[in-house]
Amino acid sequence: MTPFATRPHSAPSLSLAAAALACALVGLAPAHAQSGSAARPTVVGKPIAGHYIVTLQPTVTDVAAEARQLAQGAGGSLDHVYQHALKGFSARLPDAAIAALRNNPNVLRIDQDATLHINATQNSAAWGLDRIDQVDRPLSSTYEYKATGLGVRAYVIDTGIRPSHVDFGGRVLSGYTAIHDGQGTADCNGHGTHVAGTVGGATWGVAKSVQLVPVRVLDCNGTGSYSGVIAGIDWVAGQAHRPAVANLSLGGPASSTLDAAVAGAIGKGISMV
Repeated sequence: MTPFATRPHSAPSLSLAAAALACALVGLAPAHAQSGSAARPTVVGKPIAGHYIVTLQPTVTDVAAEARQLAQGAGGSLDHVYQHALKGFSARLPDAAIAALRNNPNVLRIDQDATLHINATQNSAAWGLDRIDQVDRPLSSTYEYKATGLGVRAYVIDTGIRPSHVDFGGRVLSGYTAIHDGQGTADCNGHGTHVAGTVGGATWGVAKSVQLVPVRVLDCNGTGSYSGVIAGIDWVAGQAHRPAVANLSLGGPASSTLDAAVAGAIGKGISMV
């Protein structure tokens, strides 16, 4: 698991963040600094041919207009635009156009998009809850808690959530999807619903009164792209109700651009775990 530093939050938010950190398995390690040009395309994981993530300079003011201009000027098609966690966009671009984009003064870096997947490791729910509230052994087989997450929103960046599950009691709110397969934020895989249950289910959940928000960035097979995950983080950073925590139980190689998006969301006051 890779912990991220966060700013101080209120007690309910801290309790939920600590609980989510205890149960979330994040398979993304911090990226090391690149050598050479900052705008050189880098590849992490299994590359997606012809699809790139372009990070713009912080000085760019109209991100949407700049993204459209650069994508169209390069003969490509715009996909996601990032304006909150970081400034940039993803697009389908001809490989021959990357060199010119690399030299554009408004471009900070370029990464080739790649796939990532769910983290499928699962631990005993009963043991996990007991371990959260107790350091010393033997364990008491009980879970004692003073906070329920009431008033906090947990953004589950995953495969979506099944809102009809009885353990959620109507606490699943509308969310966001980066997967355009007609499913919306519905969970056709099960992983996101499992994670949501660990975070806030009435039976085995850590924060039993938290509001759950599906942010669907992985498809029915549990696979997605870095550009889609960044789009999900950017959406959370742009509209999150505070106090808020966001969970990513994802697996994949390190990405400096994804790290930057996470840092940007933390800067907006969101606990990222």
